[in-house]
Amino acid sequence: MAISLIAYARADIRAAHSALESIRAKEGNEKATKGIAAYHAQQAIEKIIKSEIYRVAPDISPRKMYTHKIYDLCAIAEKNGIQVPKAIKQKSYMYSDWEAAGRYDLHFSVRTDSVEKALRLAEDWLRKIET
Repeated sequence: MAISLIAYARADIRAAHSALESIRAKEGNEKATKGIAAYHAQQAIEKIIKSEIYRVAPDISPRKMYTHKIYDLCAIAEKNGIQVPKAIKQKSYMYSDWEAAGRYDLHFSVRTDSVEKALRLAEDWLRKIET
């Protein structure tokens, strides 16, 4: 399970970077594309956290894991001895909002630099996990 979640997290990171590149190239609807980039950044972080939880607690009830709320997943991770990067924990409420708002809320707006920072945090954490 953990390996496949990491593969999916990497795919989400690539999708977010692709959306950000479209924004820089002025392709498509900027606001909608930023929402999609934010969604994929959130998904990457969510899958990394879940992967780490399943790695250290393979017998955890899947029902506990049925959430997109980064702040809840951070709490579960920490109860299982996983150190979620401080910067991710600090922005966990914002990242949690990106899961649905980035795709459905017409009034949702996210800053490109916030998405870029979330992606850097996810990529940095993946490098740390994999070394």
